[in-house]
Amino acid sequence: MRVTTILKTLCLVSGLALATACNATSPQEENTPAPVKHNVVMIIVDDLNDWVGAMGGHPDTKTPNMDRLAAEGTLFMNAHATAAICGPSRASVMTGLRPSTSGIYDQLSDKNIKLASAATENVTFMSEY
Repeated sequence: MRVTTILKTLCLVSGLALATACNATSPQEENTPAPVKHNVVMIIVDDLNDWVGAMGGHPDTKTPNMDRLAAEGTLFMNAHATAAICGPSRASVMTGLRPSTSGIYDQLSDKNIKLASAATENVTFMSEY
């Protein structure tokens, strides 16, 4: 697989997997503590690859922005997937359900996850939450 294809896949999946939460309430009284503001970015890559520079990388891959982000946050070097192929793993991340619960074991497009089984038809995706 060409390096540019890997980088495009990484960018696409990274963009898909971003989740941000904010608490925008304001204090009602003077003695009320200020609200906690959450700033969360979660990047999930489902191609089981370690070509990012921060993970030892591939000599032909240049990922300065991802390396800088990894240096400023938490990088999990021993991560695991719920399935050996990306379709069920991506469905697990989006729904919070294991393949054994969702019944998704094969590749499928994201738009078909809710149609895959009774367990997934009414689930709220992480991106919808």
